[in-house]
Amino acid sequence: LLFFKTSAALTGQRTWAFVWTLAFALSPPILTHGYVFLTEIPSALIALVVFARRDDLQGSHATRQGVVLGLLTGLLFLIHVRNIGLVLALAALIAWRVRRTPVRATGYVAGVAAMAALKIAINLRFWGSPLTNPHEHLGAWPGLTAFLSQSATSFTGLFLDARHGVLPAAPIFLLAPAAWILLKRQWRATAYELLILLAAYLIFVINPVTNIHGWRGGWSPAGRFLVPILAFAALAVPLVLAHRRWMRAGVVIIAAQVIVSGYLWGHPMQQWSEGP
Repeated sequence: LLFFKTSAALTGQRTWAFVWTLAFALSPPILTHGYVFLTEIPSALIALVVFARRDDLQGSHATRQGVVLGLLTGLLFLIHVRNIGLVLALAALIAWRVRRTPVRATGYVAGVAAMAALKIAINLRFWGSPLTNPHEHLGAWPGLTAFLSQSATSFTGLFLDARHGVLPAAPIFLLAPAAWILLKRQWRATAYELLILLAAYLIFVINPVTNIHGWRGGWSPAGRFLVPILAFAALAVPLVLAHRRWMRAGVVIIAAQVIVSGYLWGHPMQQWSEGP
C-alpha cells in the first residue's frame, strides 16, 4: 500500500502504479522474502516510510514528526549494520531539506541519537564493545586490485548471478534504468535522491572491507541483499508503462515476470539458492 501510494504520487500515473505495485509485490524478491525471518523486508519498509515522509519536518509538528523519523532511521542500523548506507543517505536527504531551518532537525537528531545509544548499549551488553562484534566489523584491506575485482564481482553478481542475482528471478527490474531516465526529465531532484539512496547502500554492500560476509546472502531466496533498496529502484516504473514508445517493452517484461513468478509460486524452494 505504501509503495502504491508513493509511486502514484511520484509519477502521477495512478492506474499504472496499481498494476506495477501488483507486479512488484507478487514477484521475487519481495514475495520470496515476505515469509522469511530475515531483516531485509522490514528494512525495505522502514526505509520507504522515512523516504515517503521526509517532508514532514517542514510542517508545524516538525519536532514530533522528526523524532519518529529519527527513531525509524536509527532502527535501520539497529536491526542490521548492513543498512548503514541507507541511514547515512536518508539523514543526508533530510539534512538538505532543513538546511535553511536547522532547528527543525532537532527531533530527528534526537531520534537517531536514541537508537544509536540503544545500539551501543546492546553491543556492550553482549559483546563488550561499543560498535563491533564477531559478525559486524571491518575486513582487512586486500589491496587495490583485489578490492576493485571483488567489488566488481559483487556488484554484477547481485544483479546477474544465476542463483543469487535479482534479474534472473525478477526481470521486471530491467525497467528501472529507463524509469529513472524518465523521472529525471520530470523531477530531477527526486531522481537524484533515489540514486543517492541506491548508491549509498550498495557502496557498503559490494566492497569486501565493509561487508565481510560477501554478497550472496547464504541460504536464502535470490536477491536478498538488494531487497532494502528495490523499492527506490522501482518507484518510477509506471512512467515507463505509460510511455507510448516504451509501453510495449514494459508489458512484455511484466508478462515474462508473470510466467517466472507463477513457476516460483508452485516451486518456492527453487529460489533457495544453496546446494550443488
